[in-house]
Amino acid sequence: MLAAAFLAIAAASERHDLPPEGQIPLTRNEIATLFAHLITQSPAGTRRRLRWSTWRRRHQYRAQLDHENDRHRRPARRSLTGVQTKATFRLSGDAGLTAAAITRRLAIHPTRAFEAGDPVSSRSPSTHDCSLWLLSSSAEVQDGTELAEHLHRLLATLEPLTPLLWELVHEGYEANWYCWIASHTTEHAAELDRTTLRRLLALPGDLWLDVCGDGKDDE
Repeated sequence: MLAAAFLAIAAASERHDLPPEGQIPLTRNEIATLFAHLITQSPAGTRRRLRWSTWRRRHQYRAQLDHENDRHRRPARRSLTGVQTKATFRLSGDAGLTAAAITRRLAIHPTRAFEAGDPVSSRSPSTHDCSLWLLSSSAEVQDGTELAEHLHRLLATLEPLTPLLWELVHEGYEANWYCWIASHTTEHAAELDRTTLRRLLALPGDLWLDVCGDGKDDE
């Protein structure tokens, strides 16, 4: 309880005070990670972690600015009808490569996570044969949102973690960007501009597109 209170107060104080110029504020998870390194690591290790934290916060600040500028430059689009979208960045690992280890390394909480051996569902005796760490662009499938917007949300979070993501892949984790598109219209095409594709190519993971109808009858 005391630890939780300490983190809550520290995070609230960080949001109240102006962060260093060109950096995002420290998050609760980041404060917990830095505090753990301060206690358990050597001074040299702590200094390395502080330098990494500063680099990450600067990079995420720039990514947020770029995203905001892109949003203002992007021409207004008509409201999409009959289109549902969602995107998820996924990391999976075989024996010994856990989802919990990914959360600790990245210092962000996934949307969902499963370990090898966890039940697939409460209604099935089957279990997951590998760990799975999922970060989604939205809690649910969204109506009328371009696929690119979902990917921009994920990129704003993951681009500052690019070196760590490549480290995880080199250690044996597999990555992919799972994109779900359901359409009940014949007049819409998912558009991914060259800038978005370049940003995706800088991070690990293939682009998976699951395109289908929305399950409604064509009447």
